[in-house]
Amino acid sequence: MLIVLIATEWGPAEGGINAFNQSLAIGLAKVGGPSVKVACAITGWSHDANLKAEKDGVMLLPIKGGDGGRPLETCGGEIVVWLKSHGIAEPVDVWVGHDVVTGEAAVRAAKHSGRVALIHHMDYHDYQNLVPGKGEKTTRNHKLQTELFSTEGALIFGVGSELAETASRLSLSDRKAGVLVPGFPPSFSKNISGDRSVRAFASGRFETNSEPLKQSRLAAAALGLAVRNSNGLIDALGAASISFIGVEEARIKAGELETLVMNEAGRHVNVVPGGFENDPEAIVDQLIQSNLAIMPSYRE
Repeated sequence: MLIVLIATEWGPAEGGINAFNQSLAIGLAKVGGPSVKVACAITGWSHDANLKAEKDGVMLLPIKGGDGGRPLETCGGEIVVWLKSHGIAEPVDVWVGHDVVTGEAAVRAAKHSGRVALIHHMDYHDYQNLVPGKGEKTTRNHKLQTELFSTEGALIFGVGSELAETASRLSLSDRKAGVLVPGFPPSFSKNISGDRSVRAFASGRFETNSEPLKQSRLAAAALGLAVRNSNGLIDALGAASISFIGVEEARIKAGELETLVMNEAGRHVNVVPGGFENDPEAIVDQLIQSNLAIMPSYRE
């Protein structure tokens, strides 16, 4: 069996879809064993990424990108040619596309051979216009998703049970979508945070224009208010701290989150905002050392 996934990068660069795609591809290669070949087509191909993918049993192949680095919807032919030129003449059995980012490319690629599997990552209709002024864009994306997930014969999945339900609704039928649940990385073996003080942690793309969705200020304010309301009676909040990964540089320099926490707490609280990390192990390291993980995103 030959499975081809279509993405933009190998790893967490450019967002969660790529991070999920990498884990899924590696997982498929491990579960499938020698009888299953797994390839991933990306626009952001590099020799370093290729070497890393090969170690995990995944063939990484380059494709051309259009606007924003997204694969061209016609990339299926390009992928077939690459496979044949590298000694893989067997037809592709399953093409995997990720929502509106690479879903249409996978649907068109399946016309060459095999079936298409579509993975639903985000429900634009339910949250995109929380940042006001995006009504038109939300409507357009919702229409695209409906057309995509109602593709006849497509295997449909959602990341988590809620999005699986949404994928079924978007299919305009009684089809049941499969549920895909990401697991913890193998390096997360044991939490060693202790319980003498609250060590909170939050991660996401905490940019100013996405604050209504990502809500880093909510996480910061919540800890500050908890410190104030404890009134010195909860020892673990006496030396509480919170760290962030993914904060926009301008917000870090302005000390925005530090000021917010201290205003809510009425006293100094240790706040450590950090920038976006391409290395998923940086997040794992923080989780191992934290005893409170805050997921403030509107959808989480």
